[in-house]
Amino acid sequence: GEQHFVSSAIIFGLHPIVFIFVKIIVVSAILFYIDKEVAKEEEQNLANFIKLFIIILGFATGTRDLLRLMVLS
Repeated sequence: GEQHFVSSAIIFGLHPIVFIFVKIIVVSAILFYIDKEVAKEEEQNLANFIKLFIIILGFATGTRDLLRLMVLS
């Protein structure tokens, strides 16, 4: 089962694949907001840094889970 209370609340009674779609929707909304509001000419470096940070967080947890599956199987 899921260990974190937020993700377990999101997928409560549903298939765990639902959490992937929720994450995609949330990340897409954040990236849309960054492109629309933050990414002005003078703040382009900040917008790019925030996008890079989101990508690193996503790939870090995904890579950890993938390695865990490879080692355990």
